[in-house]
Amino acid sequence: MSGTESNFCNTARDTFLQTIMEKYGVAGCYVTDIVKERAKPGMPTEVKIRRWRPFLIEEIEIIAPKAIVVLGRRTYEHSFKPFIEPCINKNILVEYVFHYCSQVRRAKFEERFADVMERIRSSIQDRP
Repeated sequence: MSGTESNFCNTARDTFLQTIMEKYGVAGCYVTDIVKERAKPGMPTEVKIRRWRPFLIEEIEIIAPKAIVVLGRRTYEHSFKPFIEPCINKNILVEYVFHYCSQVRRAKFEERFADVMERIRSSIQDRP
C-alpha cells in the first residue's frame, strides 16, 4: 500500500494511526487481526482465537516478519501472548503499543509507539 491506501476505516482515530505510522516510517506495513470476523468490537473469546489461530500463524509464516507490534496492551496480554506468541518463531521480536482507540492520551500513545519503533530498529540492526 502506498499513500492514503489502507485497510483501515476512515474514522479520525484510524487516520491518527495512519499518520503516526507514516511519521515513524512504517506506513505500508502489513496489518491484520487475530480473529478475522467479529460480530461486535471487543476482546475475542478463546474459542474464536483458537479457531482463527492457524490462519494467523500461516500469515506470519508467509510474511516472515522481523517484528510484530500488537495494538493494545490487553490484546497482547490476554490474546496474543498466551495463544499466538508460543506458536511463532522465537526470533521474531514482539512488542505492543497502546491501542489507538483506548483511553490513553494521543501523546502517550505516540510516545510508546516511537519508543517501540526505536527498539525494533535497534534490535533488527544488531541482528546478523
